[in-house]
Amino acid sequence: MVMPIATDTHQLETYTPSIRDVQQVPLIMHLFIFLLPLALATATNIPWFTLPTCKPGNPGAVFYCSNANFDGDCVYRAANDACFAPPRAPQSIGPDKEGYCVLFEDRECKGSIIRFDPENLGLNRVTCPGIKTWPENLPKVGSMRCHADA
Repeated sequence: MVMPIATDTHQLETYTPSIRDVQQVPLIMHLFIFLLPLALATATNIPWFTLPTCKPGNPGAVFYCSNANFDGDCVYRAANDACFAPPRAPQSIGPDKEGYCVLFEDRECKGSIIRFDPENLGLNRVTCPGIKTWPENLPKVGSMRCHADA
């Protein structure tokens, strides 16, 4: 590639980058380019760290499973504002993008709402990407109601 360069005499000269220019890229940049993909790949193996993987779907629909990490007996429930009670308390819950689920302790979507709130913001719903592993310190899910964002 040839790049024009203006000089003090206002004449145009051309400059062709050489391999030596590439070799002068700081070492830190090479390390960054090499280590960034490695760091991202490693971060996905940390149980409490979930990379956002919300893809367009059916707002108000939910995917839930009997085991952690979206494993075991799994069900995809289409968008429906009605209350439903899974046969077993789910251990992973993933509402579709632009939707959310409100979780209840009882089996009829009444009574206490389960607050999944790691940052203590007073939130009472689960949004995409959801919960990979149900925290042991929270009550088990008895029922849930999922909606599309308003």
